[in-house]
Amino acid sequence: MVGTILEILYGKSYFDVDDAAFERDVLQRSVVVPVAMLHWADGHEPSTILKDLLERLALEYEGRWVLARIRVDADQHEWRDFWFDSVPGIFGVVDGSTRPLFGRLTLQEKGAALEIQVRQHLDRLVEWADAHWSHDWKRLNEL
Repeated sequence: MVGTILEILYGKSYFDVDDAAFERDVLQRSVVVPVAMLHWADGHEPSTILKDLLERLALEYEGRWVLARIRVDADQHEWRDFWFDSVPGIFGVVDGSTRPLFGRLTLQEKGAALEIQVRQHLDRLVEWADAHWSHDWKRLNEL
C-alpha cells in the first residue's frame, strides 16, 4: 500500500536516528505507533543482514510498526541509555517505554528461518502496543 496514514504523517516506515531527533523520531513517535529500534554497526555482517530484513518487513507491515535505525559506530549519545549486550541490539518502544525486543539475537538462523523468528518478535511488539493502548482506552472509558 502506497502512502499509509503514518507515512503521510511521519514519513517512511524506516529511518535513521541521530541525537538531535531521538526524542521526536523515537520517543514521541512511539506514542502513536510501535517503534522497533535497531542498534547496528556499518560493516558488521549480522547487523546488515538484520537491518535489510527489518527494512523489508517494515514496508510489508504497512505502518503497524516503524523501524528506527541507530548506528552505534557513529557518534551517538542517546542510544547509550538503552542497555544492550551485543550488536545488533533491538528494542521495542511503545508510548516512550522500552524493552528488549529480541533479547540476545545470535543470528545463527539464516534465510526463511531467521525471517520467521524476527516476524514472531515483531508480532509481539504489535501485541504489546495493542494491549497497552487498549488498556488506556478502557481506563479512559471508565472515568
